[in-house]
Amino acid sequence: MRLSIAQPTLLKLMQSVSGLVERRHTLPILSHILLTATAEGVELLSTDNEMALACRSADVQVEQPGVVTVPARKLLDIAKVLPSQASVHIVVTDQKLVVTCGSSKFTLATLMADEFPVFKHADAVLMFTLPFSQVLAHIGATAFAMGEKDVRLYLNGLLLCLESNQFTTVASDGHRLAVMSSALEGAVLPSDSVVTDAIQVVLLKKMVGELQRLNWVMGQVNVRISKADIKISNDDFCFSARLLDAQYPDYRRVLPEGDFIALQVNKVLFKEALQRASILSHDKHRVVFCHLSAGILRLQASNAEKESAIDELAVDYSGSPIELVYNVDYLMEALQVLSGEWIHISVYLPSMMAILTESEHPKARYLVMPMRL
Repeated sequence: MRLSIAQPTLLKLMQSVSGLVERRHTLPILSHILLTATAEGVELLSTDNEMALACRSADVQVEQPGVVTVPARKLLDIAKVLPSQASVHIVVTDQKLVVTCGSSKFTLATLMADEFPVFKHADAVLMFTLPFSQVLAHIGATAFAMGEKDVRLYLNGLLLCLESNQFTTVASDGHRLAVMSSALEGAVLPSDSVVTDAIQVVLLKKMVGELQRLNWVMGQVNVRISKADIKISNDDFCFSARLLDAQYPDYRRVLPEGDFIALQVNKVLFKEALQRASILSHDKHRVVFCHLSAGILRLQASNAEKESAIDELAVDYSGSPIELVYNVDYLMEALQVLSGEWIHISVYLPSMMAILTESEHPKARYLVMPMRL
């Protein structure tokens, strides 16, 4: 193998695939990536046996094709410290990979390429195409609400649902719920793949995080779903992953119906007021009291040292006074991903759960459960 590649291209590819490489591994080969050079370009492949990610680039000069494995962390660290915009030369001889750039030279040990694990796919249930920007928008709007090491496995993943040509993602940690739905307007479905019955799969949390690293990917992607795995790919990358083996409950049953009170608030002013109040909130419980009255929202927080913070802001509300209690971090994280100047808040009675949406284009909804004190 002999090739030349620009430092920014090598660094981008390495940063994209290295996230799958575990620092603690049972097999030495899992600490490596598979580097393949052909006349069409170069491909870097990593895997942890649950997921496999390959990133490609045609912006490379391949003098001699070949396949080799190379330690992922070491090659990434090398790519980071090489001069920006420099040309990097890679040569494989005698089972060693030699990286040269200017006066720098690095020699890395390799392993046999045929020992690298191969990800095996089950038979596809559905295949379709949609813009990758739509996938990233859904992940960015909902993934923050996923659980952390919850015993209910489904809460540690992201629900992806397709029904009646609607694309929906759902995340919850049991205390809040994030939902985003959008039409598959830019999608291309095969003639025999019309989405009538709901198809639901749960993505691994690690996959969701690694997809967000691929924000440089442009254009349409092909999505292939089976009962056991999912594959998202285009000319730039191919991401395959096992699905979380857990049944996600019907999130729509959680969405409240019945009487509610409604108000509108300026997003920036609300977020700033919450940030000020949160400074003196309890380190563990993160409680904020929301005293709502005609035209005014009064925020109050306190901690174990009996310190307190009070803030007020004007809101569009004309109902009776009411007191609400929420986790201040949950409110701020929802505001972080909502866009638009004004936020619509519906508080359902008597449960006091709140649903936050954008006032103008409510594609995403954020349900926050009240805190019980």
